[in-house]
Amino acid sequence: MKKKVIAVLMGGTSSEREISLLSGKEIVRVLQKRRNFEVKIYDPKNDLKKLVQEKDKIDFAIPILHGPQGEDGKIQGFLEVFSIPYTFSDVEASALGMDKYVQKKLYQHSGILTAPFFLLTKDDWQKQIAQIPKSFFNEKIVIKPNQNGSSFAIFIVKGLVQVKKYLPKVFAYDKEILLEKYIKGKEITVAVLGKGDRAQALPVVEIVPPGEFFDYQCKYDGSTQEIVPARIPQKLTQKAKDYAIKVHRLLGCSGVTRTDMIIQNSKIYVLEINTIPGFTKESLVPKAAAAAGISFDDLVLKLIELAERGESVSEKT
Repeated sequence: MKKKVIAVLMGGTSSEREISLLSGKEIVRVLQKRRNFEVKIYDPKNDLKKLVQEKDKIDFAIPILHGPQGEDGKIQGFLEVFSIPYTFSDVEASALGMDKYVQKKLYQHSGILTAPFFLLTKDDWQKQIAQIPKSFFNEKIVIKPNQNGSSFAIFIVKGLVQVKKYLPKVFAYDKEILLEKYIKGKEITVAVLGKGDRAQALPVVEIVPPGEFFDYQCKYDGSTQEIVPARIPQKLTQKAKDYAIKVHRLLGCSGVTRTDMIIQNSKIYVLEINTIPGFTKESLVPKAAAAAGISFDDLVLKLIELAERGESVSEKT
């Protein structure tokens, strides 16, 4: 039987490069145990020319890349130009999933509860911030890059003076910044597998960080409690799953996604979706899958199965 050649794209150029390499390493480990797969590894930072040269030998790709240049539709468009089918979401869904501001506008129009927010751009932020109601700055505010992941450069502050103090630190990561009202409550996340009407939610994960929020350090240093299933009433569990599936479908996502939310006073606020969630040993999607009886190995193979069924990206033409 001819082996399927799978290209694992890992690394990249974003601030989440190290997490991508860890995720890719775990996926490669699973695939290399299967006799029916031949695994080729490409780092988009250096290997795109090599990938193009070998494109005709590749059956499909797994772009386990996080952040800009990997999760925002650019690498997906690159793969489509060279007719290389791939797992996870397509160009449009990836672009939407990376842009927090656009996501939140879509949530508002679709009746999905999300925290109040404003967008600042690097060139016009002074004019834009002057137009925000002063009352917005009376409570805690989350400042974050509009297009980034893994909780990089996120700060919780209060007052206009503090906001202005931290803007340069966040603009160092992105030319657009999202100001979002801080919602204090229980953090949860829900992974979704599949596409369209066949999309299914995995068990809800409750996140209990040691500090004020689930930042980059506590995501990966083992200090955060991750409880599956989440300690919430069944009614909220079902609502969280429904929200995650609705967001997944709204953006046209496929493969697997993970949607982060906050519960406050029995209301669920959607924060954002991750169209290429982490696949490290500390990552949340594998933990949710394990609670559903899906091993890490089977989860990786499920990605391939979804791609082959057309529930990730259509087959090679």
